[in-house]
Amino acid sequence: FRKGFSLVSVLAILGAALYVSADSLKAAVPALAGVLDAYVGFVDGLRLQLDGLMQSATLAINGN
Repeated sequence: FRKGFSLVSVLAILGAALYVSADSLKAAVPALAGVLDAYVGFVDGLRLQLDGLMQSATLAINGN
C-alpha cells in the first residue's frame, strides 16, 4: 500500500508542478510548447469536468 500511495503522490506532485510551471518551461524550451499546451489543455478539460460533476452533486444534495 505504501509503495502504491507514494507512487501516486509523486506522480500527482510532478503533474501539478508541470502544470504550474508550463509557461516558464515554454519560455526556457520553446520546442516543448506544443506538448505543454496540449498537457495544459488536457488538465483544464479535466478541471472543467470535475467542476461540472461537483455542481451536479451540489444540486442533488440541495434538492434542486
